[in-house]
Amino acid sequence: MKIKKIIIETVGSCNLKCLMCPTTHYGPKFKGIMPDKIFNKCLAYIKKETMAILTGWGEPLLDKKLEQRIYSISKLGATVYIATNATLLTKERVKGLLDAGLKGLSISLDAGSKEIYGKIRGGDFDTVINNIKKLSLEREKVNPDFWIDMSFVTMKPNLEDLPNFLYLASNLGVNSVSVTPKYLSFSEMDFKNYYIEPDLILEKLNEVQKSLNLQNLEVRTYALEYFPKDDCLAEAVSTVFISFKGDVSACCNLGHPAPRFDVKNKTLLEPYTIYGNLDDKDLEEIWESSDFLHLRRNLKKGTVPFPCRGCALAPRKNG
Repeated sequence: MKIKKIIIETVGSCNLKCLMCPTTHYGPKFKGIMPDKIFNKCLAYIKKETMAILTGWGEPLLDKKLEQRIYSISKLGATVYIATNATLLTKERVKGLLDAGLKGLSISLDAGSKEIYGKIRGGDFDTVINNIKKLSLEREKVNPDFWIDMSFVTMKPNLEDLPNFLYLASNLGVNSVSVTPKYLSFSEMDFKNYYIEPDLILEKLNEVQKSLNLQNLEVRTYALEYFPKDDCLAEAVSTVFISFKGDVSACCNLGHPAPRFDVKNKTLLEPYTIYGNLDDKDLEEIWESSDFLHLRRNLKKGTVPFPCRGCALAPRKNG
């Protein structure tokens, strides 16, 4: 097996209702927490060189066993990360995560001001910022190498808040920020309300970086080159996604029953594709199945597989 990254969605639910998130609109289909039986089957395929991400389309801190599950993976020598909205990142959870061996996390913020955060995420901005501060202080005591990232999904409602976001990040002691477009739209209305061309995002980002002193902050961009010429940006060739139900797919975008609006052709697609379930098959059998192999081989060649049509992250070496 050549699985380099394993994404384990321990939670399918979320405590926020963000404007742009599929969990908000299709939430009842995703609601739940991964049973121990499924999680333990995942453990059997995690090696020292594996990167494990315990996040899918839900909020991982809703899982009361999260710290225990992180420890189960980290003691195997693997690297473990999560992405979180940080609303539940209390001092106790911070200590538990650090002690369990978590190597870093990405905080989904999408705003640099209380007003815009409230419009997009609907959570308590002040609580989240205070939680980030507590995390930053605690990691200096326990593990100074612990990586903190803050992410910003760039959309029409928050584009002008990007300078505030970068300034805020530079003052919170985080290591990096990740600026992305809303590369998945789930309806034509969703596309019209939120989508911004990647070129415009890059232009805004470059403008902001010139005006701010961000020397101690790494600015990362993701998916700002739509339809890349090289590899799948979701790294689907060497990644496996396992939903909280045990469904196995190549990435979280294929592994959930949510529609995808094809930005290029302006059509609505149904990309949902799973290759098996860990409840009745083992991961190696699913990974080596003919359909899964076919998808990965096509991605390697740059020929877009049928499930990936319309996805902005899929490579286009051959057109």
